[in-house]
Amino acid sequence: MKFVIFTIALVVGVPAIAAATAMFKKLKHLAFAGMVVSFMFNSQFSINLMSMEHYRGPVRGFEITLADIVALGLILGMLLRSGSKIKWIPRLFFPLLAFFIFSIINVYNSEYQTYGWFVIWQLFRMGLMYWCVVNFFATEDCDRSSIRALMLGYVLTGLIMLLFAFKQKYLDGIYRIALFFDHSNTVPSFVLIILCAMLVWVLYDDELKPIPHLIALVSNLGMVFAILATGSRTGMVTAAGSVVAALVIANFRTRSARLKITTIFLVVCMAIGGLMVMDTVIDRFLNAPKSS
Repeated sequence: MKFVIFTIALVVGVPAIAAATAMFKKLKHLAFAGMVVSFMFNSQFSINLMSMEHYRGPVRGFEITLADIVALGLILGMLLRSGSKIKWIPRLFFPLLAFFIFSIINVYNSEYQTYGWFVIWQLFRMGLMYWCVVNFFATEDCDRSSIRALMLGYVLTGLIMLLFAFKQKYLDGIYRIALFFDHSNTVPSFVLIILCAMLVWVLYDDELKPIPHLIALVSNLGMVFAILATGSRTGMVTAAGSVVAALVIANFRTRSARLKITTIFLVVCMAIGGLMVMDTVIDRFLNAPKSS
């Protein structure tokens, strides 16, 4: 059934996304934000053309995700709407291409090639996604609305994580939550890619209205909570460091009254949250199994 749905998405969804994003700028921004959110659901919303689920490597088949489908539609839409602004050879293209070719040569010369080709396919998808993101901002002249489209995706990601982290932690009674990933340690690895950048934007963007500003702050705190709920010691330390770094960067760049109030609010929240989970954190650091 999943293959049927993805086939329909490829045949119908990609042209629909391309047409919609080519005609309407707002839909282009929403599609991009949706693509960002879909990164979180890759393992749920994907198909594997040659699945090897029992193989414990980083890539377990020739995977195609919902994000890939949206990216393909966005690329076609950008070519139709803003072809003259397309950066055919984006920054770092040649070093990345050299690495890709070198990887293919290594896999070709290896004794067992199948697992290696899984990674080559993933590298190709990563390159396609990189090209899509670069040209999304290039065709929008990297204006404020395009940045906010990215941040909308981040905010929605954080809110979804907050809801499901609360559900898994307190309603399902899971000690170390994993959200939508295979392992709990993947949660901080995913969140920490975006946490600091997103928080700097929330603190620094003075044109953000009060209600969206508050929602974005809740989203940031939700991602921090999701990391704490995994019990990952490295994640806890790095998340705290990311929040502190974001506060330092934002306060260094501007001195607005709202920033000062927000900084005080975040510091108070961190202090209260730290006191509430201190016993669990200390226990985790002292009594975690050596294998972890």
